[in-house]
Amino acid sequence: MKLLEKIRGFLRDNEPEAPPVPEAPVPLKKTCKQCGKTFTVDPAWGFVPTFCKDCKQQMAKDKELAQREGPRHDIKRKCKACGKFFTFPSDVLHYPTYCPNCRKRRQTAMKEKYSRKK
Repeated sequence: MKLLEKIRGFLRDNEPEAPPVPEAPVPLKKTCKQCGKTFTVDPAWGFVPTFCKDCKQQMAKDKELAQREGPRHDIKRKCKACGKFFTFPSDVLHYPTYCPNCRKRRQTAMKEKYSRKK
C-alpha cells in the first residue's frame, strides 16, 4: 500500500503542466524613414515596412509622374484581350490596357450589357 501511494504521489508530482496559452503578438511600433512618423505594424504581415502608408503613396505618385515627364515618347504594351502589342503616347492621362480594336469591341459589349432595356 505504501509503495502504491508513493508511486501515485510521484506520478502526481511529475504530471506535465498544461502548456501556457500563447499570447497574441504585440503590434510593433515603427518609425518612417521618410517623414519620421510612428506607425504600428501587425506581426501577422510577415514583414516590417520601412515607410508609412502616406509616404509609400506619395513615392508611387512621384514615380508615375517622373515617368510621364520629359519629351513625349511612345509606349509599347501588350493588349489584355488579344495579346497583340500596340503603342500609345506617354502623355495620356490613363494608360490603356486594350488595343484600339479590342477597346471598341469591349465598349460596345459593356454598353449592351449595362444599358437600360425598355
